[in-house]
Amino acid sequence: MPVVVRQGSRFVKDLEIEDFRLLVDDQPTAISSFERSSGAPVHTLVLQDLSGSMGGHPKLELSREILSWLLATGKPGDLYSLASFAASGVEVEPESTSDPAVIGGWMGAWKAFGRTAIHDAIARIPELISADSAWRGAVLLITDGIDNASDIDPREARRLARLAEVPVHVVALVGRPPRQDPEVSWSSDPLRLLAWVTGGRFHSIEDPANVKSASEAFMQELRSQYILGFPTSGKGRISPRTIRVEVRGKRRKVSFRREYYGTLPGPPE
Repeated sequence: MPVVVRQGSRFVKDLEIEDFRLLVDDQPTAISSFERSSGAPVHTLVLQDLSGSMGGHPKLELSREILSWLLATGKPGDLYSLASFAASGVEVEPESTSDPAVIGGWMGAWKAFGRTAIHDAIARIPELISADSAWRGAVLLITDGIDNASDIDPREARRLARLAEVPVHVVALVGRPPRQDPEVSWSSDPLRLLAWVTGGRFHSIEDPANVKSASEAFMQELRSQYILGFPTSGKGRISPRTIRVEVRGKRRKVSFRREYYGTLPGPPE
């Protein structure tokens, strides 16, 4: 379970296992494994909105800038995967790569079209990362937040996305739907909640000058993770279990996944 600790604007990277307290369903739970991921290669799945509303200047240009900044701050061994969505489903690029030429080809082919099904795409996140059992990284959702075609509601999409057990960070390129279209919904609240419950962060970009800082903050977050582990028993009922992580020290803010689906902690059968 990835955990990030901040104190003010600084990431806290020197904690030990004894500095953490883990609770599952409000019961103290022993942490059985602990590691820091600072400096380790990371894998980013970029989930890019290519719906028609993204065609307005400068949303696609900003999306390309974000991915370019991720590459610029990358380290050897980092990998990137790309999936894009509109209303017709999710299109997945055939390979993960760190090759700027390949990623440039992805971005060059982006064209905005059709309606938007954000929450349908969010629900696909577990499927999109399931091929990599050793996933260490995060999902970065880039969207303007306009939805007019989802079959899945935001609550169900969040439930399904949490099954992936990875942080989902959101970059919202702020926009508004046409007022005359009653089928269009725009609200940052479901996306903010998605980031919070999965242990990610929400960034709202209104000024193009903020693209660099948001991109760098995302990569710093990935390189500042602690990975906490604990076994589940495999006994009893499989159900949602609440998670809470506390850390020693004053004025420290902790980001972590808020829930998992499974049995209670304990020695496996």
